[in-house]
Amino acid sequence: MCCDRIHIVYGDFNQNDKDQPYKRYRLTYFADKEPGNDFYSVYKTKESWIQKNDESTGSWSDKCSECYVGERIRDHIVDMEFIATDNKGKVIDPPPSPTNSNSDKLFSIRTVDVRLTFKSKQEFFKSK
Repeated sequence: MCCDRIHIVYGDFNQNDKDQPYKRYRLTYFADKEPGNDFYSVYKTKESWIQKNDESTGSWSDKCSECYVGERIRDHIVDMEFIATDNKGKVIDPPPSPTNSNSDKLFSIRTVDVRLTFKSKQEFFKSK
């Protein structure tokens, strides 16, 4: 994969679901090359964690009724940047991940600013 991606995990509860009342969803935003040109598009995927009450493990699945894979959100992306901040509004640098020096701050993230830079579909300076 060429580009940055971010996973956002959140929970929900459905008292009517006897097999798995506690729900967990994962949104993934990522960029990928647009077919036929040099630009990128931003895509979004929504998955659900599947783990029944009597099971000790589970897995992410895109087969739920509200799930989808690779839905294009915006095209002609030139740059994409994720900026994580803590509960005091301070930027966490480098952004925490399970494998870097800030892994202990992974659960300290309160907001993530997403900065996208787009290239216009229109040609610039068409006339002299």
